[in-house]
Amino acid sequence: FANRALLDIFGYDSINDLLGKESAAALAAPYELTRLNVMMAARFRGGAVPDLYEFDGVRKDGTKIRLQASTRVLTWKGERAAQTTLIDVTDRWQAQRARERLSQAVENVPLGIALFDGNDRLEFCNNRYRDLMVVMADKLKRGTTFEEMVRTIVKRAPVKDAVGREEEYVQERLKAHRNPTGPVDLRRGDRWLRATETRLGDGSTFTIVADITDHKHAEQALVESEKRLRGAIESMQEGFALFDADDRLVAVNDVYRRINPDAQRYLDEGVQFEDIVRANLSRGRIVEAIGREDDFLRERMACHRDP
Repeated sequence: FANRALLDIFGYDSINDLLGKESAAALAAPYELTRLNVMMAARFRGGAVPDLYEFDGVRKDGTKIRLQASTRVLTWKGERAAQTTLIDVTDRWQAQRARERLSQAVENVPLGIALFDGNDRLEFCNNRYRDLMVVMADKLKRGTTFEEMVRTIVKRAPVKDAVGREEEYVQERLKAHRNPTGPVDLRRGDRWLRATETRLGDGSTFTIVADITDHKHAEQALVESEKRLRGAIESMQEGFALFDADDRLVAVNDVYRRINPDAQRYLDEGVQFEDIVRANLSRGRIVEAIGREDDFLRERMACHRDP
């Protein structure tokens, strides 16, 4: 026996298409057959098997569906039979699988992720977030307010920006969190974190935290390198000028500034080499060019472009 609902679930038009099949297992995906047959045999023997279970079924057109089954043994026309009730739970199962995949993805990204509800209470955080916020591991539970978390960090961890101005720092951090306008860089001892917070439509806040310590160290190394380079340039006895790939002035030393009084203005405006030469020619600052300015300009540019 099969009712109309069962036909609809499996996409059959007539009851005759289903009658004669050995059991509900005959409507299952091939890889489910062994498990379902073993369960059915055990059920007829009176074995301990679950009354409620799920399996993958196959519609008439070959489409796979997820089914929830409830089976009991009874007497039908004088013989023992199995009565199975099936519910199509494909939508629920697919949604659950999607949530599981999303959860796995969130747990495997190298970023700390946290969600705060509309009352600014922690709703969720992944393991990486816990690693980055280990100083307050005991506070990372659902319902903890963001303010409580900030105050805990300030109290327990060396937050350099908060030393001597703890309450002011807390209020600044809360303001940035509640009205995010861009990434916020946070110093945590010898580590640097970058928090990117997004306010969602329901009032909740989605937070991504990345460890940018290596990036900050690279930035600092670049600054130190530039300082050393600047020191070397300034120690030169000759005038020094640096032009970029577009032939614009990007750096000079003090000797060059003394030689060319307009150097700082050229530097600020990013003036090109040719324009600087032309300006000096128009002011008569290049003695050897007087009376042959155009020829000098051509010669000087040729030498500059192919030194």
